Amino acid sequence: MFRGKTFVPVFIKSTKKRIKTTGAIVVQYRLCESYRIGDRIKHTHILHLGTLETLPDVEQKRSLLVRINDLVKESRTGIRSMFVAEEAVEQLAQQFFAEICNKKRMDLQSSSTGKAF
Repeated sequence: MFRGKTFVPVFIKSTKKRIKTTGAIVVQYRLCESYRIGDRIKHTHILHLGTLETLPDVEQKRSLLVRINDLVKESRTGIRSMFVAEEAVEQLAQQFFAEICNKKRMDLQSSSTGKAF
């Protein structure tokens, strides 16, 4: 998200959830941003990412986060990143970015049209 003229990168927050019927514990992920109010740090939930079963490796999850941040920056500045993600990561990043745009969860603006998503 952009606060003023600076970009505040988002991060992935993991939470553990117990499934009542089976008793199994599942790790779910959320896309969040942090901000400060006075001396307190707060987190805003942007999007629920689910279990990310298609990305079992931690590095893949980091790549997903980097790619989502790049897409958000690109939507605001129009400058494309040189980061190349693997196909599974790119597909998920594009899907989650589309959800962010459709749900209007962040302040995104296209530099070419001047319209907010």
